[in-house]
Amino acid sequence: MFAWDGFSPRLKERMAAVFANNRQVMLFLNKRGFSRSLYCLNCGYMPDCRLCSVHLTFHKNLDQLICHYCGGQQPLPTTCPECGGQRFFPLGIGIQKLEEGLKKYFPEIKVLRLDRDATRRKGELRRIIGEFRAGQAQVLLGTQMLAKGHNFPGVDLVGVIFADLSLEMPEFTAPERTFQLLAQVAGRAGRGRDDAAGEVIVQTLQPDHYSVLTATAHDYQAFYKQEIQNRNELKFPPFSYLANLRANGPNQEQVRSFLLQAKELGQQISGGRVPGGLLADNNDLGTEELNDEPDFRLPPIALLGPVPAAVVKIQNRYRWSLLIKSQNRRELHEFLLQWRRLLPTPATLKWRLDIDPLSFF
Repeated sequence: MFAWDGFSPRLKERMAAVFANNRQVMLFLNKRGFSRSLYCLNCGYMPDCRLCSVHLTFHKNLDQLICHYCGGQQPLPTTCPECGGQRFFPLGIGIQKLEEGLKKYFPEIKVLRLDRDATRRKGELRRIIGEFRAGQAQVLLGTQMLAKGHNFPGVDLVGVIFADLSLEMPEFTAPERTFQLLAQVAGRAGRGRDDAAGEVIVQTLQPDHYSVLTATAHDYQAFYKQEIQNRNELKFPPFSYLANLRANGPNQEQVRSFLLQAKELGQQISGGRVPGGLLADNNDLGTEELNDEPDFRLPPIALLGPVPAAVVKIQNRYRWSLLIKSQNRRELHEFLLQWRRLLPTPATLKWRLDIDPLSFF
């Protein structure tokens, strides 16, 4: 079983050199917990949340499996409920596993961890940041909280573990968010000295992705050039305007049926069905087939979906969405004003209309 702990030979070598010069290191991994889940080595079973459609995250320091969506907790299994096996493996890497690896490779250094779990108590966030800024620890290990504009003059090295995690999100903004996050984290290195003293090591499974390449080079213009081309090809903002009808309820078929009815109503209001050839599949959110003509345009109102959310169930409520896209904001708003007034609302279902959504999650 693959048991990589997150540290490449290059990263360990450079960290040792920085410590020898009495300087500091920041490590970034946007994954809470010890590992993504526990994995049965006999049958591949992984414990799921009872209320959400996700695997439970293993928190070794608590000896608990925790859902990061509803907060539910379960004790560690002693036997597999599927096969009766007793061999479990912590699959994946979380920030707590990275902390354990640091103590193994560099037992003499002090490590501070900055994540939601470490800062639950009042005053902990300020204490952790204050101690690291004062040089009382050699490593600050953190999740996304680490990128929030902190200035640490003693940092010479920033290491990013799994830099492409945010690219896995099924959203048109994923490359932009990845670029922003990596550029922010990388900017923490070398702030207290000559810029040449700062070093950033990015560990990624997609080293050739333009978001990773341009962020590490701090080349915003190159990122913009590629991203704006991609947005234009798929007619995503700024080449169109969006609204997202999100619905959730305890019955998945009822949620889906509501959005299908909403889509049919919307097509009637906008003057009929979307012209043939624009949509390859009603269940394909935001991936409409483009024709070969360079002057491709959307119809006045395009309704795409409905599709389930990336995490379809949270707290026993199923989540689906219907995307509305137009290249004319006024036409979109006039359509939405009329459409939303006619939308029915089943008793157990909730819906929300998000204008200019930044996320489809």
